[in-house]
Amino acid sequence: MSHTPHASLAAVGALLCITTASLAQQPEWHADPTPAITQQPVHFSNASVNLAGTLYLPAVGDHVPAVVVLWGAQAPTRDFALYQQLATALPAIGVAVLVFDRRGSGGSGGSNAHSTFQDLAGDGIAALHVLQHNPRIDPRRIGFWGLSQGGWLAILAASETPDAAFAISCSAPLVTPADQMTFAVNNIFSIRGYGHDALRQALALRATEAEYSAGHGTYDSVVAATRRASTQPWFNDAFLRTVDEIPATTPDTAWLRVMQYDPITPLEKVRVPVLIFYGGADPWVPVAASMGRLRPIAARHPNISYYVIANADHLLSFPKQQTMDWDNGALEQQKPESAEYFLVMASWLTRHLALQ
Repeated sequence: MSHTPHASLAAVGALLCITTASLAQQPEWHADPTPAITQQPVHFSNASVNLAGTLYLPAVGDHVPAVVVLWGAQAPTRDFALYQQLATALPAIGVAVLVFDRRGSGGSGGSNAHSTFQDLAGDGIAALHVLQHNPRIDPRRIGFWGLSQGGWLAILAASETPDAAFAISCSAPLVTPADQMTFAVNNIFSIRGYGHDALRQALALRATEAEYSAGHGTYDSVVAATRRASTQPWFNDAFLRTVDEIPATTPDTAWLRVMQYDPITPLEKVRVPVLIFYGGADPWVPVAASMGRLRPIAARHPNISYYVIANADHLLSFPKQQTMDWDNGALEQQKPESAEYFLVMASWLTRHLALQ
């Protein structure tokens, strides 16, 4: 790669310093941004669950395409920077964006505690249907976008309704949640420096909890093992149930449906254009294993495209140091930094939605 652009940037920087110095005595200059986006509150329901969100529209134009945003597991409300970035960027190229709070969060009713992936995908489909009645939206050009768990939901929702026009999935593994979490726990223990013995204990307890949830083992033994582990500094980072969360009776069919979910099934079923992104340095997702499953499927289904961004992490960003922080406070202001991601997505949307 040529180093000429870096020299050019240095020259521009020097010029800016000179210009700033020469204007030191002048009033601060400022230009207001072009008002390219309008907002509309959106309220709708899926069965008995009332949901609330915001629709971001290009300031001008009718019959525009739209994206329904679906959530990462730890990012349930519309105010996360991850979604606000979409709400700013996509209307600029003529695509409306609907971001709504996940059931049980923000302005949406219901509860997420026992929701299945099908329930959450159904909420996304209900959002698509309400957009079909908006006079500024083209009802034939509405699709789904999601990151992490939301990537699973985007493809699942697109496979469950004939009204979807496309799906974009970012950083969603093509292995079961159980396998994905084993991969992630290995990495987070390495980053935190908990050591091999702690990792062995954590993975053993995860396996014990899984066996119990499937109907094997006893409640008392699982509770005792969990209570002992809960005093360890690594307990929260192993993504284990607390004692209060362990069901007294098994099998735990709701838990099994989530942890044994196979994202390959809806991917094989979906017929609309699908774009899948991965970060090549994602510590949460086994990208190599996911690509090993994806490539033969994409070879059979020309509607599926994929793109791996070198050195990008789970949020398609490039942190100086990977910490794998996963609490809401750490995630609220995080968003993709990859220019490749936006360029590829914009190009793909332009091609498949015939944007003008």
